[in-house]
Formats: sequence, structure tokens, C-alpha cells
Amino acid sequence: MMMFPRNWEQNVTVSIRVDRKAGFEIIGLLDLQPLSKVQTVQGQAQYYSNMLIERLNLLGPSLYAAIIGTGLYKSASGSRCSCIDVFFFDDDDDIVFSIMVDQDSGDKLVEEFGLRFYQY
Repeated sequence: MMMFPRNWEQNVTVSIRVDRKAGFEIIGLLDLQPLSKVQTVQGQAQYYSNMLIERLNLLGPSLYAAIIGTGLYKSASGSRCSCIDVFFFDDDDDIVFSIMVDQDSGDKLVEEFGLRFYQY
């Protein structure tokens, strides 16, 4: 799923849902850091972020190019950026990765992934 904000100066959010086992493997590969547990309406969620910038290339050329155009990436200091957020609930079998990309790249990814555009 991709979410495009109405304000065209904001980033696009690409959300990818994977099973828990694959999700933890990806969290390890990207070296995402556990940040906190957050209480939500759905229950308690674990939150990860702050990945190693040097591992962005593991996401492939399209997502890599899309991420480096964001303000989050450009404003990152040091060896980590918060371009990818991960959360999951204790009782859920899936893990959700939210990836921030710039607007132009978001449009290209819609085409590349063959996504349909729905307006709410």
C-alpha cells in the first residue's frame, strides 16, 4: 500500500506487510533498532527504526533511489536514518514496514509495482 499526502511537499509512505519470521530477518539485515513499545487502541505495539544508512542498498535500486530523495534521509546525521519504521503487535502474525519516499519516486513506484490508485 502507498499513501500520498494532499500536501505535495510531504513524503509518500510505502507500507509493506510481511509475516513475522521474514520481518525479523529483514529487521536484522537492516539493523533496525528497537525503540519502544507503544500502547494503541489495537494493543501494545513494538516499534523499530534508525537503520544503518550503508544497508539501504539491500532494498534494491528503486527503493534506494526513492529513499535518498527524502528530507528524512538528507537530514540524517551519522550512520543511521529514520527512513524506515517498523511496527508489530504482540498478538499479530505480521510485521509492517513503513518506508518514506519522495513524491516523484512514489509515482514511479506505483507504475513499477503495478499498483492501482484509489482515492479516499
